Amino acid sequence: GEHTLRPAFGDHIDFLSMPVGIQQAQNTIMNYGFDILYFWEVGSDNINYFLPHLRMAKIQCASWGWPVTTGIPAMDYFVSSKYLEPANGQEHYTEKLVVLNRLPTYFYRPDLDQTDFERAHFGLSPAWRVYLCNQNLRKIHVDMDEVFQKILDVDDMGRLVFIEDKYKQVTLRFRQRLSKSIANHGDRIHFVPRLSPKEFLGLIKVSDVILDTFYYTGGANTSYDAFACGQPFVTLEGDYHRGRYGAAALRQIDVIDTIARTPEEYVQLAVKIAKDESFRKTLQGKIWENTDKIFEDEEAPRELERFFLGALSKDESLLHHNTAVDEHDAIGSEQFKQTKE
Repeated sequence: GEHTLRPAFGDHIDFLSMPVGIQQAQNTIMNYGFDILYFWEVGSDNINYFLPHLRMAKIQCASWGWPVTTGIPAMDYFVSSKYLEPANGQEHYTEKLVVLNRLPTYFYRPDLDQTDFERAHFGLSPAWRVYLCNQNLRKIHVDMDEVFQKILDVDDMGRLVFIEDKYKQVTLRFRQRLSKSIANHGDRIHFVPRLSPKEFLGLIKVSDVILDTFYYTGGANTSYDAFACGQPFVTLEGDYHRGRYGAAALRQIDVIDTIARTPEEYVQLAVKIAKDESFRKTLQGKIWENTDKIFEDEEAPRELERFFLGALSKDESLLHHNTAVDEHDAIGSEQFKQTKE
């Protein structure tokens, strides 16, 4: 928010307070005469869904903050990355797809000071192999229950660890679900109370492997927190943008060893990381060596800058070589340009 951005940008950025009502918000925005409106999220609330319908700038674009097409005719572009899109990615959007060479994020490396905790702080034993699924419980699809079952079947020292939801009812319903689907391993499933940011990172550090969610994978926060701690995570690369962020982040740092193609391979990778200390340390070393490719990545905002300038001017010389602004083409690498042909 403003409290984070203002110190970084100083006098080089203005902040516009948005009225609550949609008509008032539209009037306020249109009075500024913006050339580009970049909607970080479209669909997470009523206002940010309906406002783009009103065409308030020459160019309107959406991005990964809400990782599905908006379906809004007045939304011109969806900004994505070659790491996030399958070969038929343009088919998943009503917008023209912008495929950048980098993930379109600039993420500061988390501060790891005061994040060292013993496992006992979280109610966990040093003797266990800890499989941590640190995602929002509401993201954990029921199809993962079979994977959890198989992990515990093959690793008798394994423990599944989840973090309680801020709403008690969500945690209760998730517990009830697992009590039926993994009834024979109920005593090996653990829930940690809500954590401070420092404790959250500390829990990642004392875990053996991180389990990414199916179909709607961890976004920048959880993926990058794992990288900051040097911890590998297993992810199942999905068919759609929303199920590919974990794999995309791994691809950007050139650590693709833990990207699974099937649920069966997901189980095998998770157990191998947890049991094989040499393999785990090799992965940790590769992560440490490559985190500069994901944190404070200067090329990401530069690519966005070139896209914005090119989209406004229709001048392809201002665009990165991997993007285009022809209004009849999908935007991106050659494989995407072939999509409509």
